[in-house]
Amino acid sequence: MIQFIRPNIPPISEWSQYIEISYKEGRYTNFGPVHNLLEKRLTEKYGRNGREAVLVSSGTAALTAALMGLGIRGKVVIPSFTYAATAQALLLAGCTPVFCDIDPERWELSETSLVEVLRKEKVSAIMPVRSYGFARDFSWLERIGELHHIPVVFDSAAALGGTLHAGIPVGNQGQMEIFSLHATKVFGVGEGGVILCPSAIAQRIRKVIAFGLSEEDVIYPGFNGKMSEFSAAIGMAVLRKIDTFVANRQAYANKYQVAFAPLEERGWIRLPYDPGRCPYQAFPIYIQVEGTESAVLLQKAKQKGLELKRYYFPAIHKTREFSKYAENSAGLLKHTEQIAGRILCLPLYSTMEDSLIERVVEIITRILEE
Repeated sequence: MIQFIRPNIPPISEWSQYIEISYKEGRYTNFGPVHNLLEKRLTEKYGRNGREAVLVSSGTAALTAALMGLGIRGKVVIPSFTYAATAQALLLAGCTPVFCDIDPERWELSETSLVEVLRKEKVSAIMPVRSYGFARDFSWLERIGELHHIPVVFDSAAALGGTLHAGIPVGNQGQMEIFSLHATKVFGVGEGGVILCPSAIAQRIRKVIAFGLSEEDVIYPGFNGKMSEFSAAIGMAVLRKIDTFVANRQAYANKYQVAFAPLEERGWIRLPYDPGRCPYQAFPIYIQVEGTESAVLLQKAKQKGLELKRYYFPAIHKTREFSKYAENSAGLLKHTEQIAGRILCLPLYSTMEDSLIERVVEIITRILEE
C-alpha cells in the first residue's frame, strides 16, 4: 500500500543531544531551555519586522491562544473549506464562526464572498486558511482588514517553510499566523504548534498558554498550552532539515504537475493554480469528470494499493456540530460545496522516489479511465 502520509519525525539519535540539555537543567516543560532555543531559532528564520515565534502544544491550541491573546470575541469569518480545527478553535476561544465561500480557482477565501459577508455581518476578526500550505500573498485581505478595522489571523497550519513571491517567509501577514507542527506536517514534531506575531502580543500569549498566570495572580483567561522539551528537541532536529524537505516537496509537486498535465488538458482534472513556493503537505487535484464521485475513486485507488484523502471534506458547515452556524448561508457557499466533494489529495513525502510518483500517476489515470 502506498501510504498517504510518511512522517518526517527524526530518529532519536538526531534529537537526543537537545533533550540532554533539559536533563542537565532538570526542566522538561514550562518554557525550558530547548523550548526557548527553538523559539529563538524559528524567530531568526521566519520572523520579520519584529515578529517572534511562540511555541504551543498543538496547532489547535495555537489558534485558540491567538484569538484569546488578541481578546477576540463574537463572530469570526472563516472559510468552510478547512479542517475542523479551525472552527473548533473559535468555539474554544468563545467565538462564533461565520462561514465564507472560497475562490473556485484558488481554493482559498473568496474576496467577493468576504465583502458580501462583511456587508451583512458585524464581525470581530477574519481567519483565512492557507489551504494545503499554499504560499500566496494576501495583501488584498490585509487591506480589507485595515479598511474595516478588523484583525486578520491566519490559519497557516500546513504552510511553515513556505515563501511568498516577494521572498518573505510565510508567517508575516495579518496580525499573526499560526502553524501546526503535527506529525502529518512537513515541519512535524508529533504534536505542536507555533505562532508568529509581534513581540508585544507574544508576551501576552505566553501567559494565556500558562493558565493566564503572572507571578501569583491570574490576569488573563488561559489554559495549559505549553510545548514540552521533548517536542522542542525534535523540533530542533527537524529545523536542520526543513529547507531540504520543502525543496524536495516542491520538486516532487512539479513532477506531479508535469505528469498530470495531459489529464488536465483533457478536462479530467484541475491542478493547483499558482500555489506559490509552498511546502505541500499533500498534492490536491480537482476531479472534473462528470458523474465521478470522489468517494468511489477513493475506494478504487485503495483497491489498487494507493491511499488517498479528501481534504477538506465534508465542508465544515455541512457537519453536525457546525451546520447550526450556517443557517444564514444558504446559497452563499456554492463553490465550497462543489469543490469539497471533488478534491482528492495524493501522497507527497519529503523523500520520494520517482518510481513512486509514476505509480501514483498511473493509478489515478487508470481509475479515471475506467
